[in-house]
Amino acid sequence: MMFSLCRPLAALCLGLAPVLAPAAEEHPIIAKARKFVAEEGTLDGLRTLRFVATMTVPNPADAANPKSVKLDVVFEKPDRQLMQIAFDDRVEITGLDGFDGWHMLQDKSDPPRRRVTILPPARIRRLRAETWENLYYFRGLERAGGTVEDGGEHNVDGVLTRKIAFIHSPTISFFRYFDPQTGRLVVTETEDGRIIREEGEMVVQGLRFPRSVETFAKNDKGAVETVTLTFEKIVINEPLPRDYFAVPRPRAP
Repeated sequence: MMFSLCRPLAALCLGLAPVLAPAAEEHPIIAKARKFVAEEGTLDGLRTLRFVATMTVPNPADAANPKSVKLDVVFEKPDRQLMQIAFDDRVEITGLDGFDGWHMLQDKSDPPRRRVTILPPARIRRLRAETWENLYYFRGLERAGGTVEDGGEHNVDGVLTRKIAFIHSPTISFFRYFDPQTGRLVVTETEDGRIIREEGEMVVQGLRFPRSVETFAKNDKGAVETVTLTFEKIVINEPLPRDYFAVPRPRAP
């Protein structure tokens, strides 16, 4: 499992369905990594995931006291996502519905007052990649137009790991370091230098999840900032309305 808050596949054009490539030979570590998370039947039967969490983010006004906000994010196969972040004064919602991506800013004191914008293609490709990473558990990227490459052995936190690159496009990659003995994901890096670590464990309907996820990234000044997600609830295969991820319709005057 990997959760990311960053802002695709190769040979993908918005507005057109992706061309499915032939399945490539699977790297041996992938089967072991999937087995570490859950049984094959459980992973194959996964359709939707909802994460409800407290998100701790940097506070520009007081670096010693980070802010806490509420996060609710839903992923649905094959390519849908809805993320809601509740701040003190507003709610920010980001949606992905296939090749449509959108962002809505809603005023908490006046909910009908909202602003909807359509996301650019680069952001949509990123959201599609993140959705795949959270739902497909390391298998099948080649069939979606990406590639998987073996990066060799690397020592991470005293563990000799196997690095596997999941390359969605020339500008979107996730580098995962697995313990070859157990299949446990030790750490994830992205092409832009973010480091993602999972801590703790919780099991929901036979699926193993972390209790929290920390993302380390450099800000505009070069300082490393940390965003922490602490999960309160995880829901699997929740029934969702057909238009749950659709671009919001304009409100009548």
